[in-house]
Amino acid sequence: MDLLRKSARSRAKSCALTGPFWVAVLLASPAAAQLHPVAQTHRPSSAARAARRASESVDYGLNGDARNALTLADEAIEADRDVEWGYYDRGDALLAQRHYDDALAAFKAAEQHASGADPWGKSIAIWGQANALAEAARCAEASPIYARYAAFVSAYDPAAADMARVFEKKQCAPPTATSAALSALETGIDLEGSKNYQGALEFSARVIQAEPTRGRGYYLRADALLALKRYDEAVQAYRDAEQRSDAGDRQSKAVAIWGQANALKEAGRCDEASPIYKRYAAFVQSYDGEAAQMGLTYSQKTCVPIVRR
Repeated sequence: MDLLRKSARSRAKSCALTGPFWVAVLLASPAAAQLHPVAQTHRPSSAARAARRASESVDYGLNGDARNALTLADEAIEADRDVEWGYYDRGDALLAQRHYDDALAAFKAAEQHASGADPWGKSIAIWGQANALAEAARCAEASPIYARYAAFVSAYDPAAADMARVFEKKQCAPPTATSAALSALETGIDLEGSKNYQGALEFSARVIQAEPTRGRGYYLRADALLALKRYDEAVQAYRDAEQRSDAGDRQSKAVAIWGQANALKEAGRCDEASPIYKRYAAFVQSYDGEAAQMGLTYSQKTCVPIVRR
């Protein structure tokens, strides 16, 4: 669910975060703080076409349209099979659609095609591999790749290396919802990805019906309502998601708290959003200081109320 997931990197695209916001927060700096893309003063026409298609793929991906992002990434690869960005964007698009093995293969190809003079490109291709495995709950496979990323970037970006070592030690587990709920959840996520928010809202009802005591369906509902600018309903759905989060599932509860604050901010209701951002910061402080700091930063932001016509 690409919740709140648009982590920063130098070419203004996400680091393959279709996962929850806590991942997006943690990925804000890796591969972006000290490493930078190699400047190129001249490109052959095929490479230029590939670059345009890759850039367009990024735009579609950031707008939640994974299908068109994948099509454009494939066109970038067809235009120039020796440039890594088409493969990387293909990995991003596949990961957004939860095609984990295909995404992993694309990120591996991106690393293989990365120029030796471009450590930035190679670093995020390595990170993409680890992140795809983590998203698939294959932590035992992800851990050594996070370690490899840390070793690769340590000379350029010690903070990113430290972050990767934290991820190396994280545990994950396959989801345990009923198959009916999972099927509907996947469909709802796909609908959100294609901007069919009304369809995603309708599918969220199926998830809630299948597992009414769990938070995932409510979170899917909240995401769809927020996209539809139904702010009050979105806030309530995020609250429902928080209340139904498993006691030991800190990340889901954190995401639901952030969602409440974010929905209020989107509605221009900063006075109401600020204390919830602070509550988020207090909740995550013990295990994620960087996310806590971001919550405090957002608690101080101002926003403009929505003009209702």
